Amino acid sequence: MIEIILEASKARTAPNFLIKDIPGTTGRWDVVIRCLRSAFSFPREINEKINFTVLLGGLPDPPKLFKFEGSIFNDLRNEILGAVFFRDLVKKSMKIMKTTEISPGIEFSRINLIRYLDRKLKNGEVVFYLSENGFDINKFLTSFKMNFTQKLNFIIGDQSGFRPELLKYLSKISKKLKLKGNKSYLSSQSIKYLIFELLKLGIIKH
Repeated sequence: MIEIILEASKARTAPNFLIKDIPGTTGRWDVVIRCLRSAFSFPREINEKINFTVLLGGLPDPPKLFKFEGSIFNDLRNEILGAVFFRDLVKKSMKIMKTTEISPGIEFSRINLIRYLDRKLKNGEVVFYLSENGFDINKFLTSFKMNFTQKLNFIIGDQSGFRPELLKYLSKISKKLKLKGNKSYLSSQSIKYLIFELLKLGIIKH
């Protein structure tokens, strides 16, 4: 199982926004929605081997972590429907204090990303994060893929990059990887290219 984790450090944690200005009034939910759609843009037999998690870290009620299970969750058809869907999720979350399945295939919790990753490490999972100056993902995973029996987690930043405290933490507990070439990728593009690489290496079986 692969989990892709997005830190959306400024994404709003309340349901009020203008549908005509999703980027400007939601702290860039549009980026979150594109990333979610990219993660589940593959055939069903691939999607069901992927989980997508997003940490909303913006005002007024952070942190909010939503985990989407690819084996259950159905892809969003477009960005507008995605914004309405997220609005409803965030609205539901306002009164929830405990970890719960907030919607079929979607788990909600009030936990920051560092605590969430700490739990994964204690469970023996492997954590990587994407960076433009990291190790070549293809070369690195090719040399180690036979040892990967644990769940793999890949952390991606949004348009603002990682918060300094998270980056400091990641540099201590995980390996920094980069996608092919010297090009800068949008977060949603990074997710798609990452999945292509994992498929090519046979880490995601299909």
